[in-house]
Amino acid sequence: MIYLGIPAWARECEQIENWSGLGPARAARLVQFGPMSFYYWNCDKYVAAYGGNVIYGWQIVAVPGLFAKALHHAVVEAEDGSLVDPTDPYGVHTGETTILLDNSLQPARDYPPLYSNKYLPFSEQGANACRLVRDAEEDQLEICRRLNAIAKSQGIEWSPEEYRGPDLTEEVHFLHDAYAETQQRISAAYDFCRSILDANKSS
Repeated sequence: MIYLGIPAWARECEQIENWSGLGPARAARLVQFGPMSFYYWNCDKYVAAYGGNVIYGWQIVAVPGLFAKALHHAVVEAEDGSLVDPTDPYGVHTGETTILLDNSLQPARDYPPLYSNKYLPFSEQGANACRLVRDAEEDQLEICRRLNAIAKSQGIEWSPEEYRGPDLTEEVHFLHDAYAETQQRISAAYDFCRSILDANKSS
């Protein structure tokens, strides 16, 4: 993982706010509660246990100096108006999640919605790195969408606790192989980012 959390007060956040048309960026305090990737369900359970409301938006992380990435996310608005993130963090963090609030997408809970991420290059170098990462990650996301569609068509129910994937039909075997290939591309794209960062440090 090469992503770092960007504090809501950081200079890059102003650029991200202008780019997204959302904002201002807010900080949500991270609490250890539920696993990464299950943010919608984690928030539901947190609200059931402690109160508050589930709200949605875009979590902001970045490869410093290269590009920012916005992932659809959910946090909890506590009764005092503060934000809490009950999901294990994505990338390196400082105890907070930076989020641009946006309730225009409110996903159902039957299957992961798999919304596309948003990417913002910070420089020409960043644009090249961003393109490699975005293309590989988006291809992988499309494979996940197809796997979910197969599961739905076979009547396989999904839940974060019980999901083990659809029956391994021939098409699913093919998709699993394609998924592994995209994982290799993502790793190669991350290595490319690291090579740029290392070169910039030594120059």
